[in-house]
Amino acid sequence: VGGTNTRVAQVEGAGRPRGLRIFPSREFPSLEAILRTYGGEAEAAAVAVAGPVIDGVCRVTNLPWEVSAAKLQRTFGWKKTVLVNDLAAHALGVASLPTKSLISLNGRRFQRSGRNVVVIAPGTGYGLAALLWDGERHRALATESGHVAFAADDDEAWTYRAAVCREHGVASVETVLAGHAFSGLFRFYGGKIPRGVREPNVWVGERATAGNRLALKAARRYAALLYREAEDAALRYFALGGVIFVGNVARALGPHLSAAARHHRERGPASIGALLEQVPIGWVDAPELALRGLRGELAEA
Repeated sequence: VGGTNTRVAQVEGAGRPRGLRIFPSREFPSLEAILRTYGGEAEAAAVAVAGPVIDGVCRVTNLPWEVSAAKLQRTFGWKKTVLVNDLAAHALGVASLPTKSLISLNGRRFQRSGRNVVVIAPGTGYGLAALLWDGERHRALATESGHVAFAADDDEAWTYRAAVCREHGVASVETVLAGHAFSGLFRFYGGKIPRGVREPNVWVGERATAGNRLALKAARRYAALLYREAEDAALRYFALGGVIFVGNVARALGPHLSAAARHHRERGPASIGALLEQVPIGWVDAPELALRGLRGELAEA
């Protein structure tokens, strides 16, 4: 369940998800309405939702919805219902993938076993979850890291941060790096987006692909800011197992993220620079990540 789309599928045992349908979230008043439209029968359900899950209830961050595991179970008669943060589900899906599925941006080799891992998904919002090693396996830790203050580290970033703060009233990681942040950087550099453009990020991305100077500048800077946040996350969670981007934004920015990895600046004491040199930072282009993670959660519930 996300601010833009809600994906619904069914699965039997260890089989692959089937019957996947994608619904535009804002066209429905509730998750229950989407599930009624989807139809079908199930004995149990696992739901990943974009927002903090507290005592089995989530007020969705970018939708006027409240999702309750207990209410869903009563409404649809399921025997078992699991409700988790969406990025926690993505992280669990990443944990189930073979290492060969992970694409390194900085040339470091992923070694996840025995080490912490961070999963980041920039999109409508900015999601981050950690996979913490407990001595035997990874445990997913959901966070609301997108709502912490954005830490600028050079003059231009400070100027952009101030512009975002004037527009949104706050300069969080999410307002700087999610939503329409990419097209916001394009405008920050003097670019003009025609009225009536429904998907400004896509529009700017197409101009960048076509070689437009300002659009390319925005793409490169956006990727550099994202890469810097990945390094920050590695330090916060001691994620020697790696930082992994997921989602369409990471896929679209792949070449620019690779360039950011090559040109990242040194930071802090030499010991911190040496630590970051060990951290693999990359991305994964695997379908149905959240569904993979949810299947595992439901099996253990």
